[in-house]
Amino acid sequence: MSLRRFSSVIFIILLILFAITGCGGSHNTVKLSLPGHIAFYSENDEIYMIDANGSSLSRLTNTRYQDWFPACSPDGTFIAFQGENRDQYGDIYRIRPNGYRQKLLTPNTYQIDDTNPAVSPDSKRIAFVSDRNGQPNIYTMNASDGSNVLQLTTDAGADVQPAYTPDGRIVYYAKRDSDSGFFIMHADGSNQQRLTTSTANDEYPAVSPLGDRIAFDSNRSGSYRIYTMRLDGGDVQQLSDISGTHPTYSPDGQWIAFSSNGNIVALPVYGGKLVYITLGNGTNLAPSWGM
Repeated sequence: MSLRRFSSVIFIILLILFAITGCGGSHNTVKLSLPGHIAFYSENDEIYMIDANGSSLSRLTNTRYQDWFPACSPDGTFIAFQGENRDQYGDIYRIRPNGYRQKLLTPNTYQIDDTNPAVSPDSKRIAFVSDRNGQPNIYTMNASDGSNVLQLTTDAGADVQPAYTPDGRIVYYAKRDSDSGFFIMHADGSNQQRLTTSTANDEYPAVSPLGDRIAFDSNRSGSYRIYTMRLDGGDVQQLSDISGTHPTYSPDGQWIAFSSNGNIVALPVYGGKLVYITLGNGTNLAPSWGM
């Protein structure tokens, strides 16, 4: 083979590699076989779903009001979300992953905010935040029809952002004037225990399906980044170098997706190359990773 022909072959190989891997920039263009689907809300305040590999984007809601904060059920049969009613207060709804059979779970709650749904590991209960008794506290209800509502916390501050552990306990963020932090409690509200005390804003906990760690976002480094910690609040580690909020674990516990600069991105839980799941198609927020 002549030197000129050899050089041409090498050049073609380099072009192919460039097309597959990119030029070393921050956007990963390789399509990975990530498991499951991710629900999120977009800048038009509607709920969408996308395959975790970045394909098959679909719109699930289409209302005149705002739909936020989806929460995928672990069994993959429905998505709970916070929807604004005509009085501009929050209600909790559920909808199938194909966008059908939307159902209101919190009717007759005039001028009450019901927000931040989270689905239990067996997909039978939904934890949510409500100010129906004055202050925002944590409640649960049946996921099928919104019945059997139980109030779990009664604090004078604000108990918000519930997240279930695989064994059915609930992690949440308690906002206090000078004593805020993450707590954990049993599913009936008993045995409330503090996990963290921080002067920073630690928000939106998400528990690994493996039950070993909690992901959350925090501005403890000056701007919001994604962190993880043990289930007892120890061993806090920063995961992301880029800005990030609203983390969510993949069903196999190996990835954490989050919102960053209007995109849904994902990182391996032990560190690695950042993957863009959505890129350049609007502002996408609050992902929830399901089956």
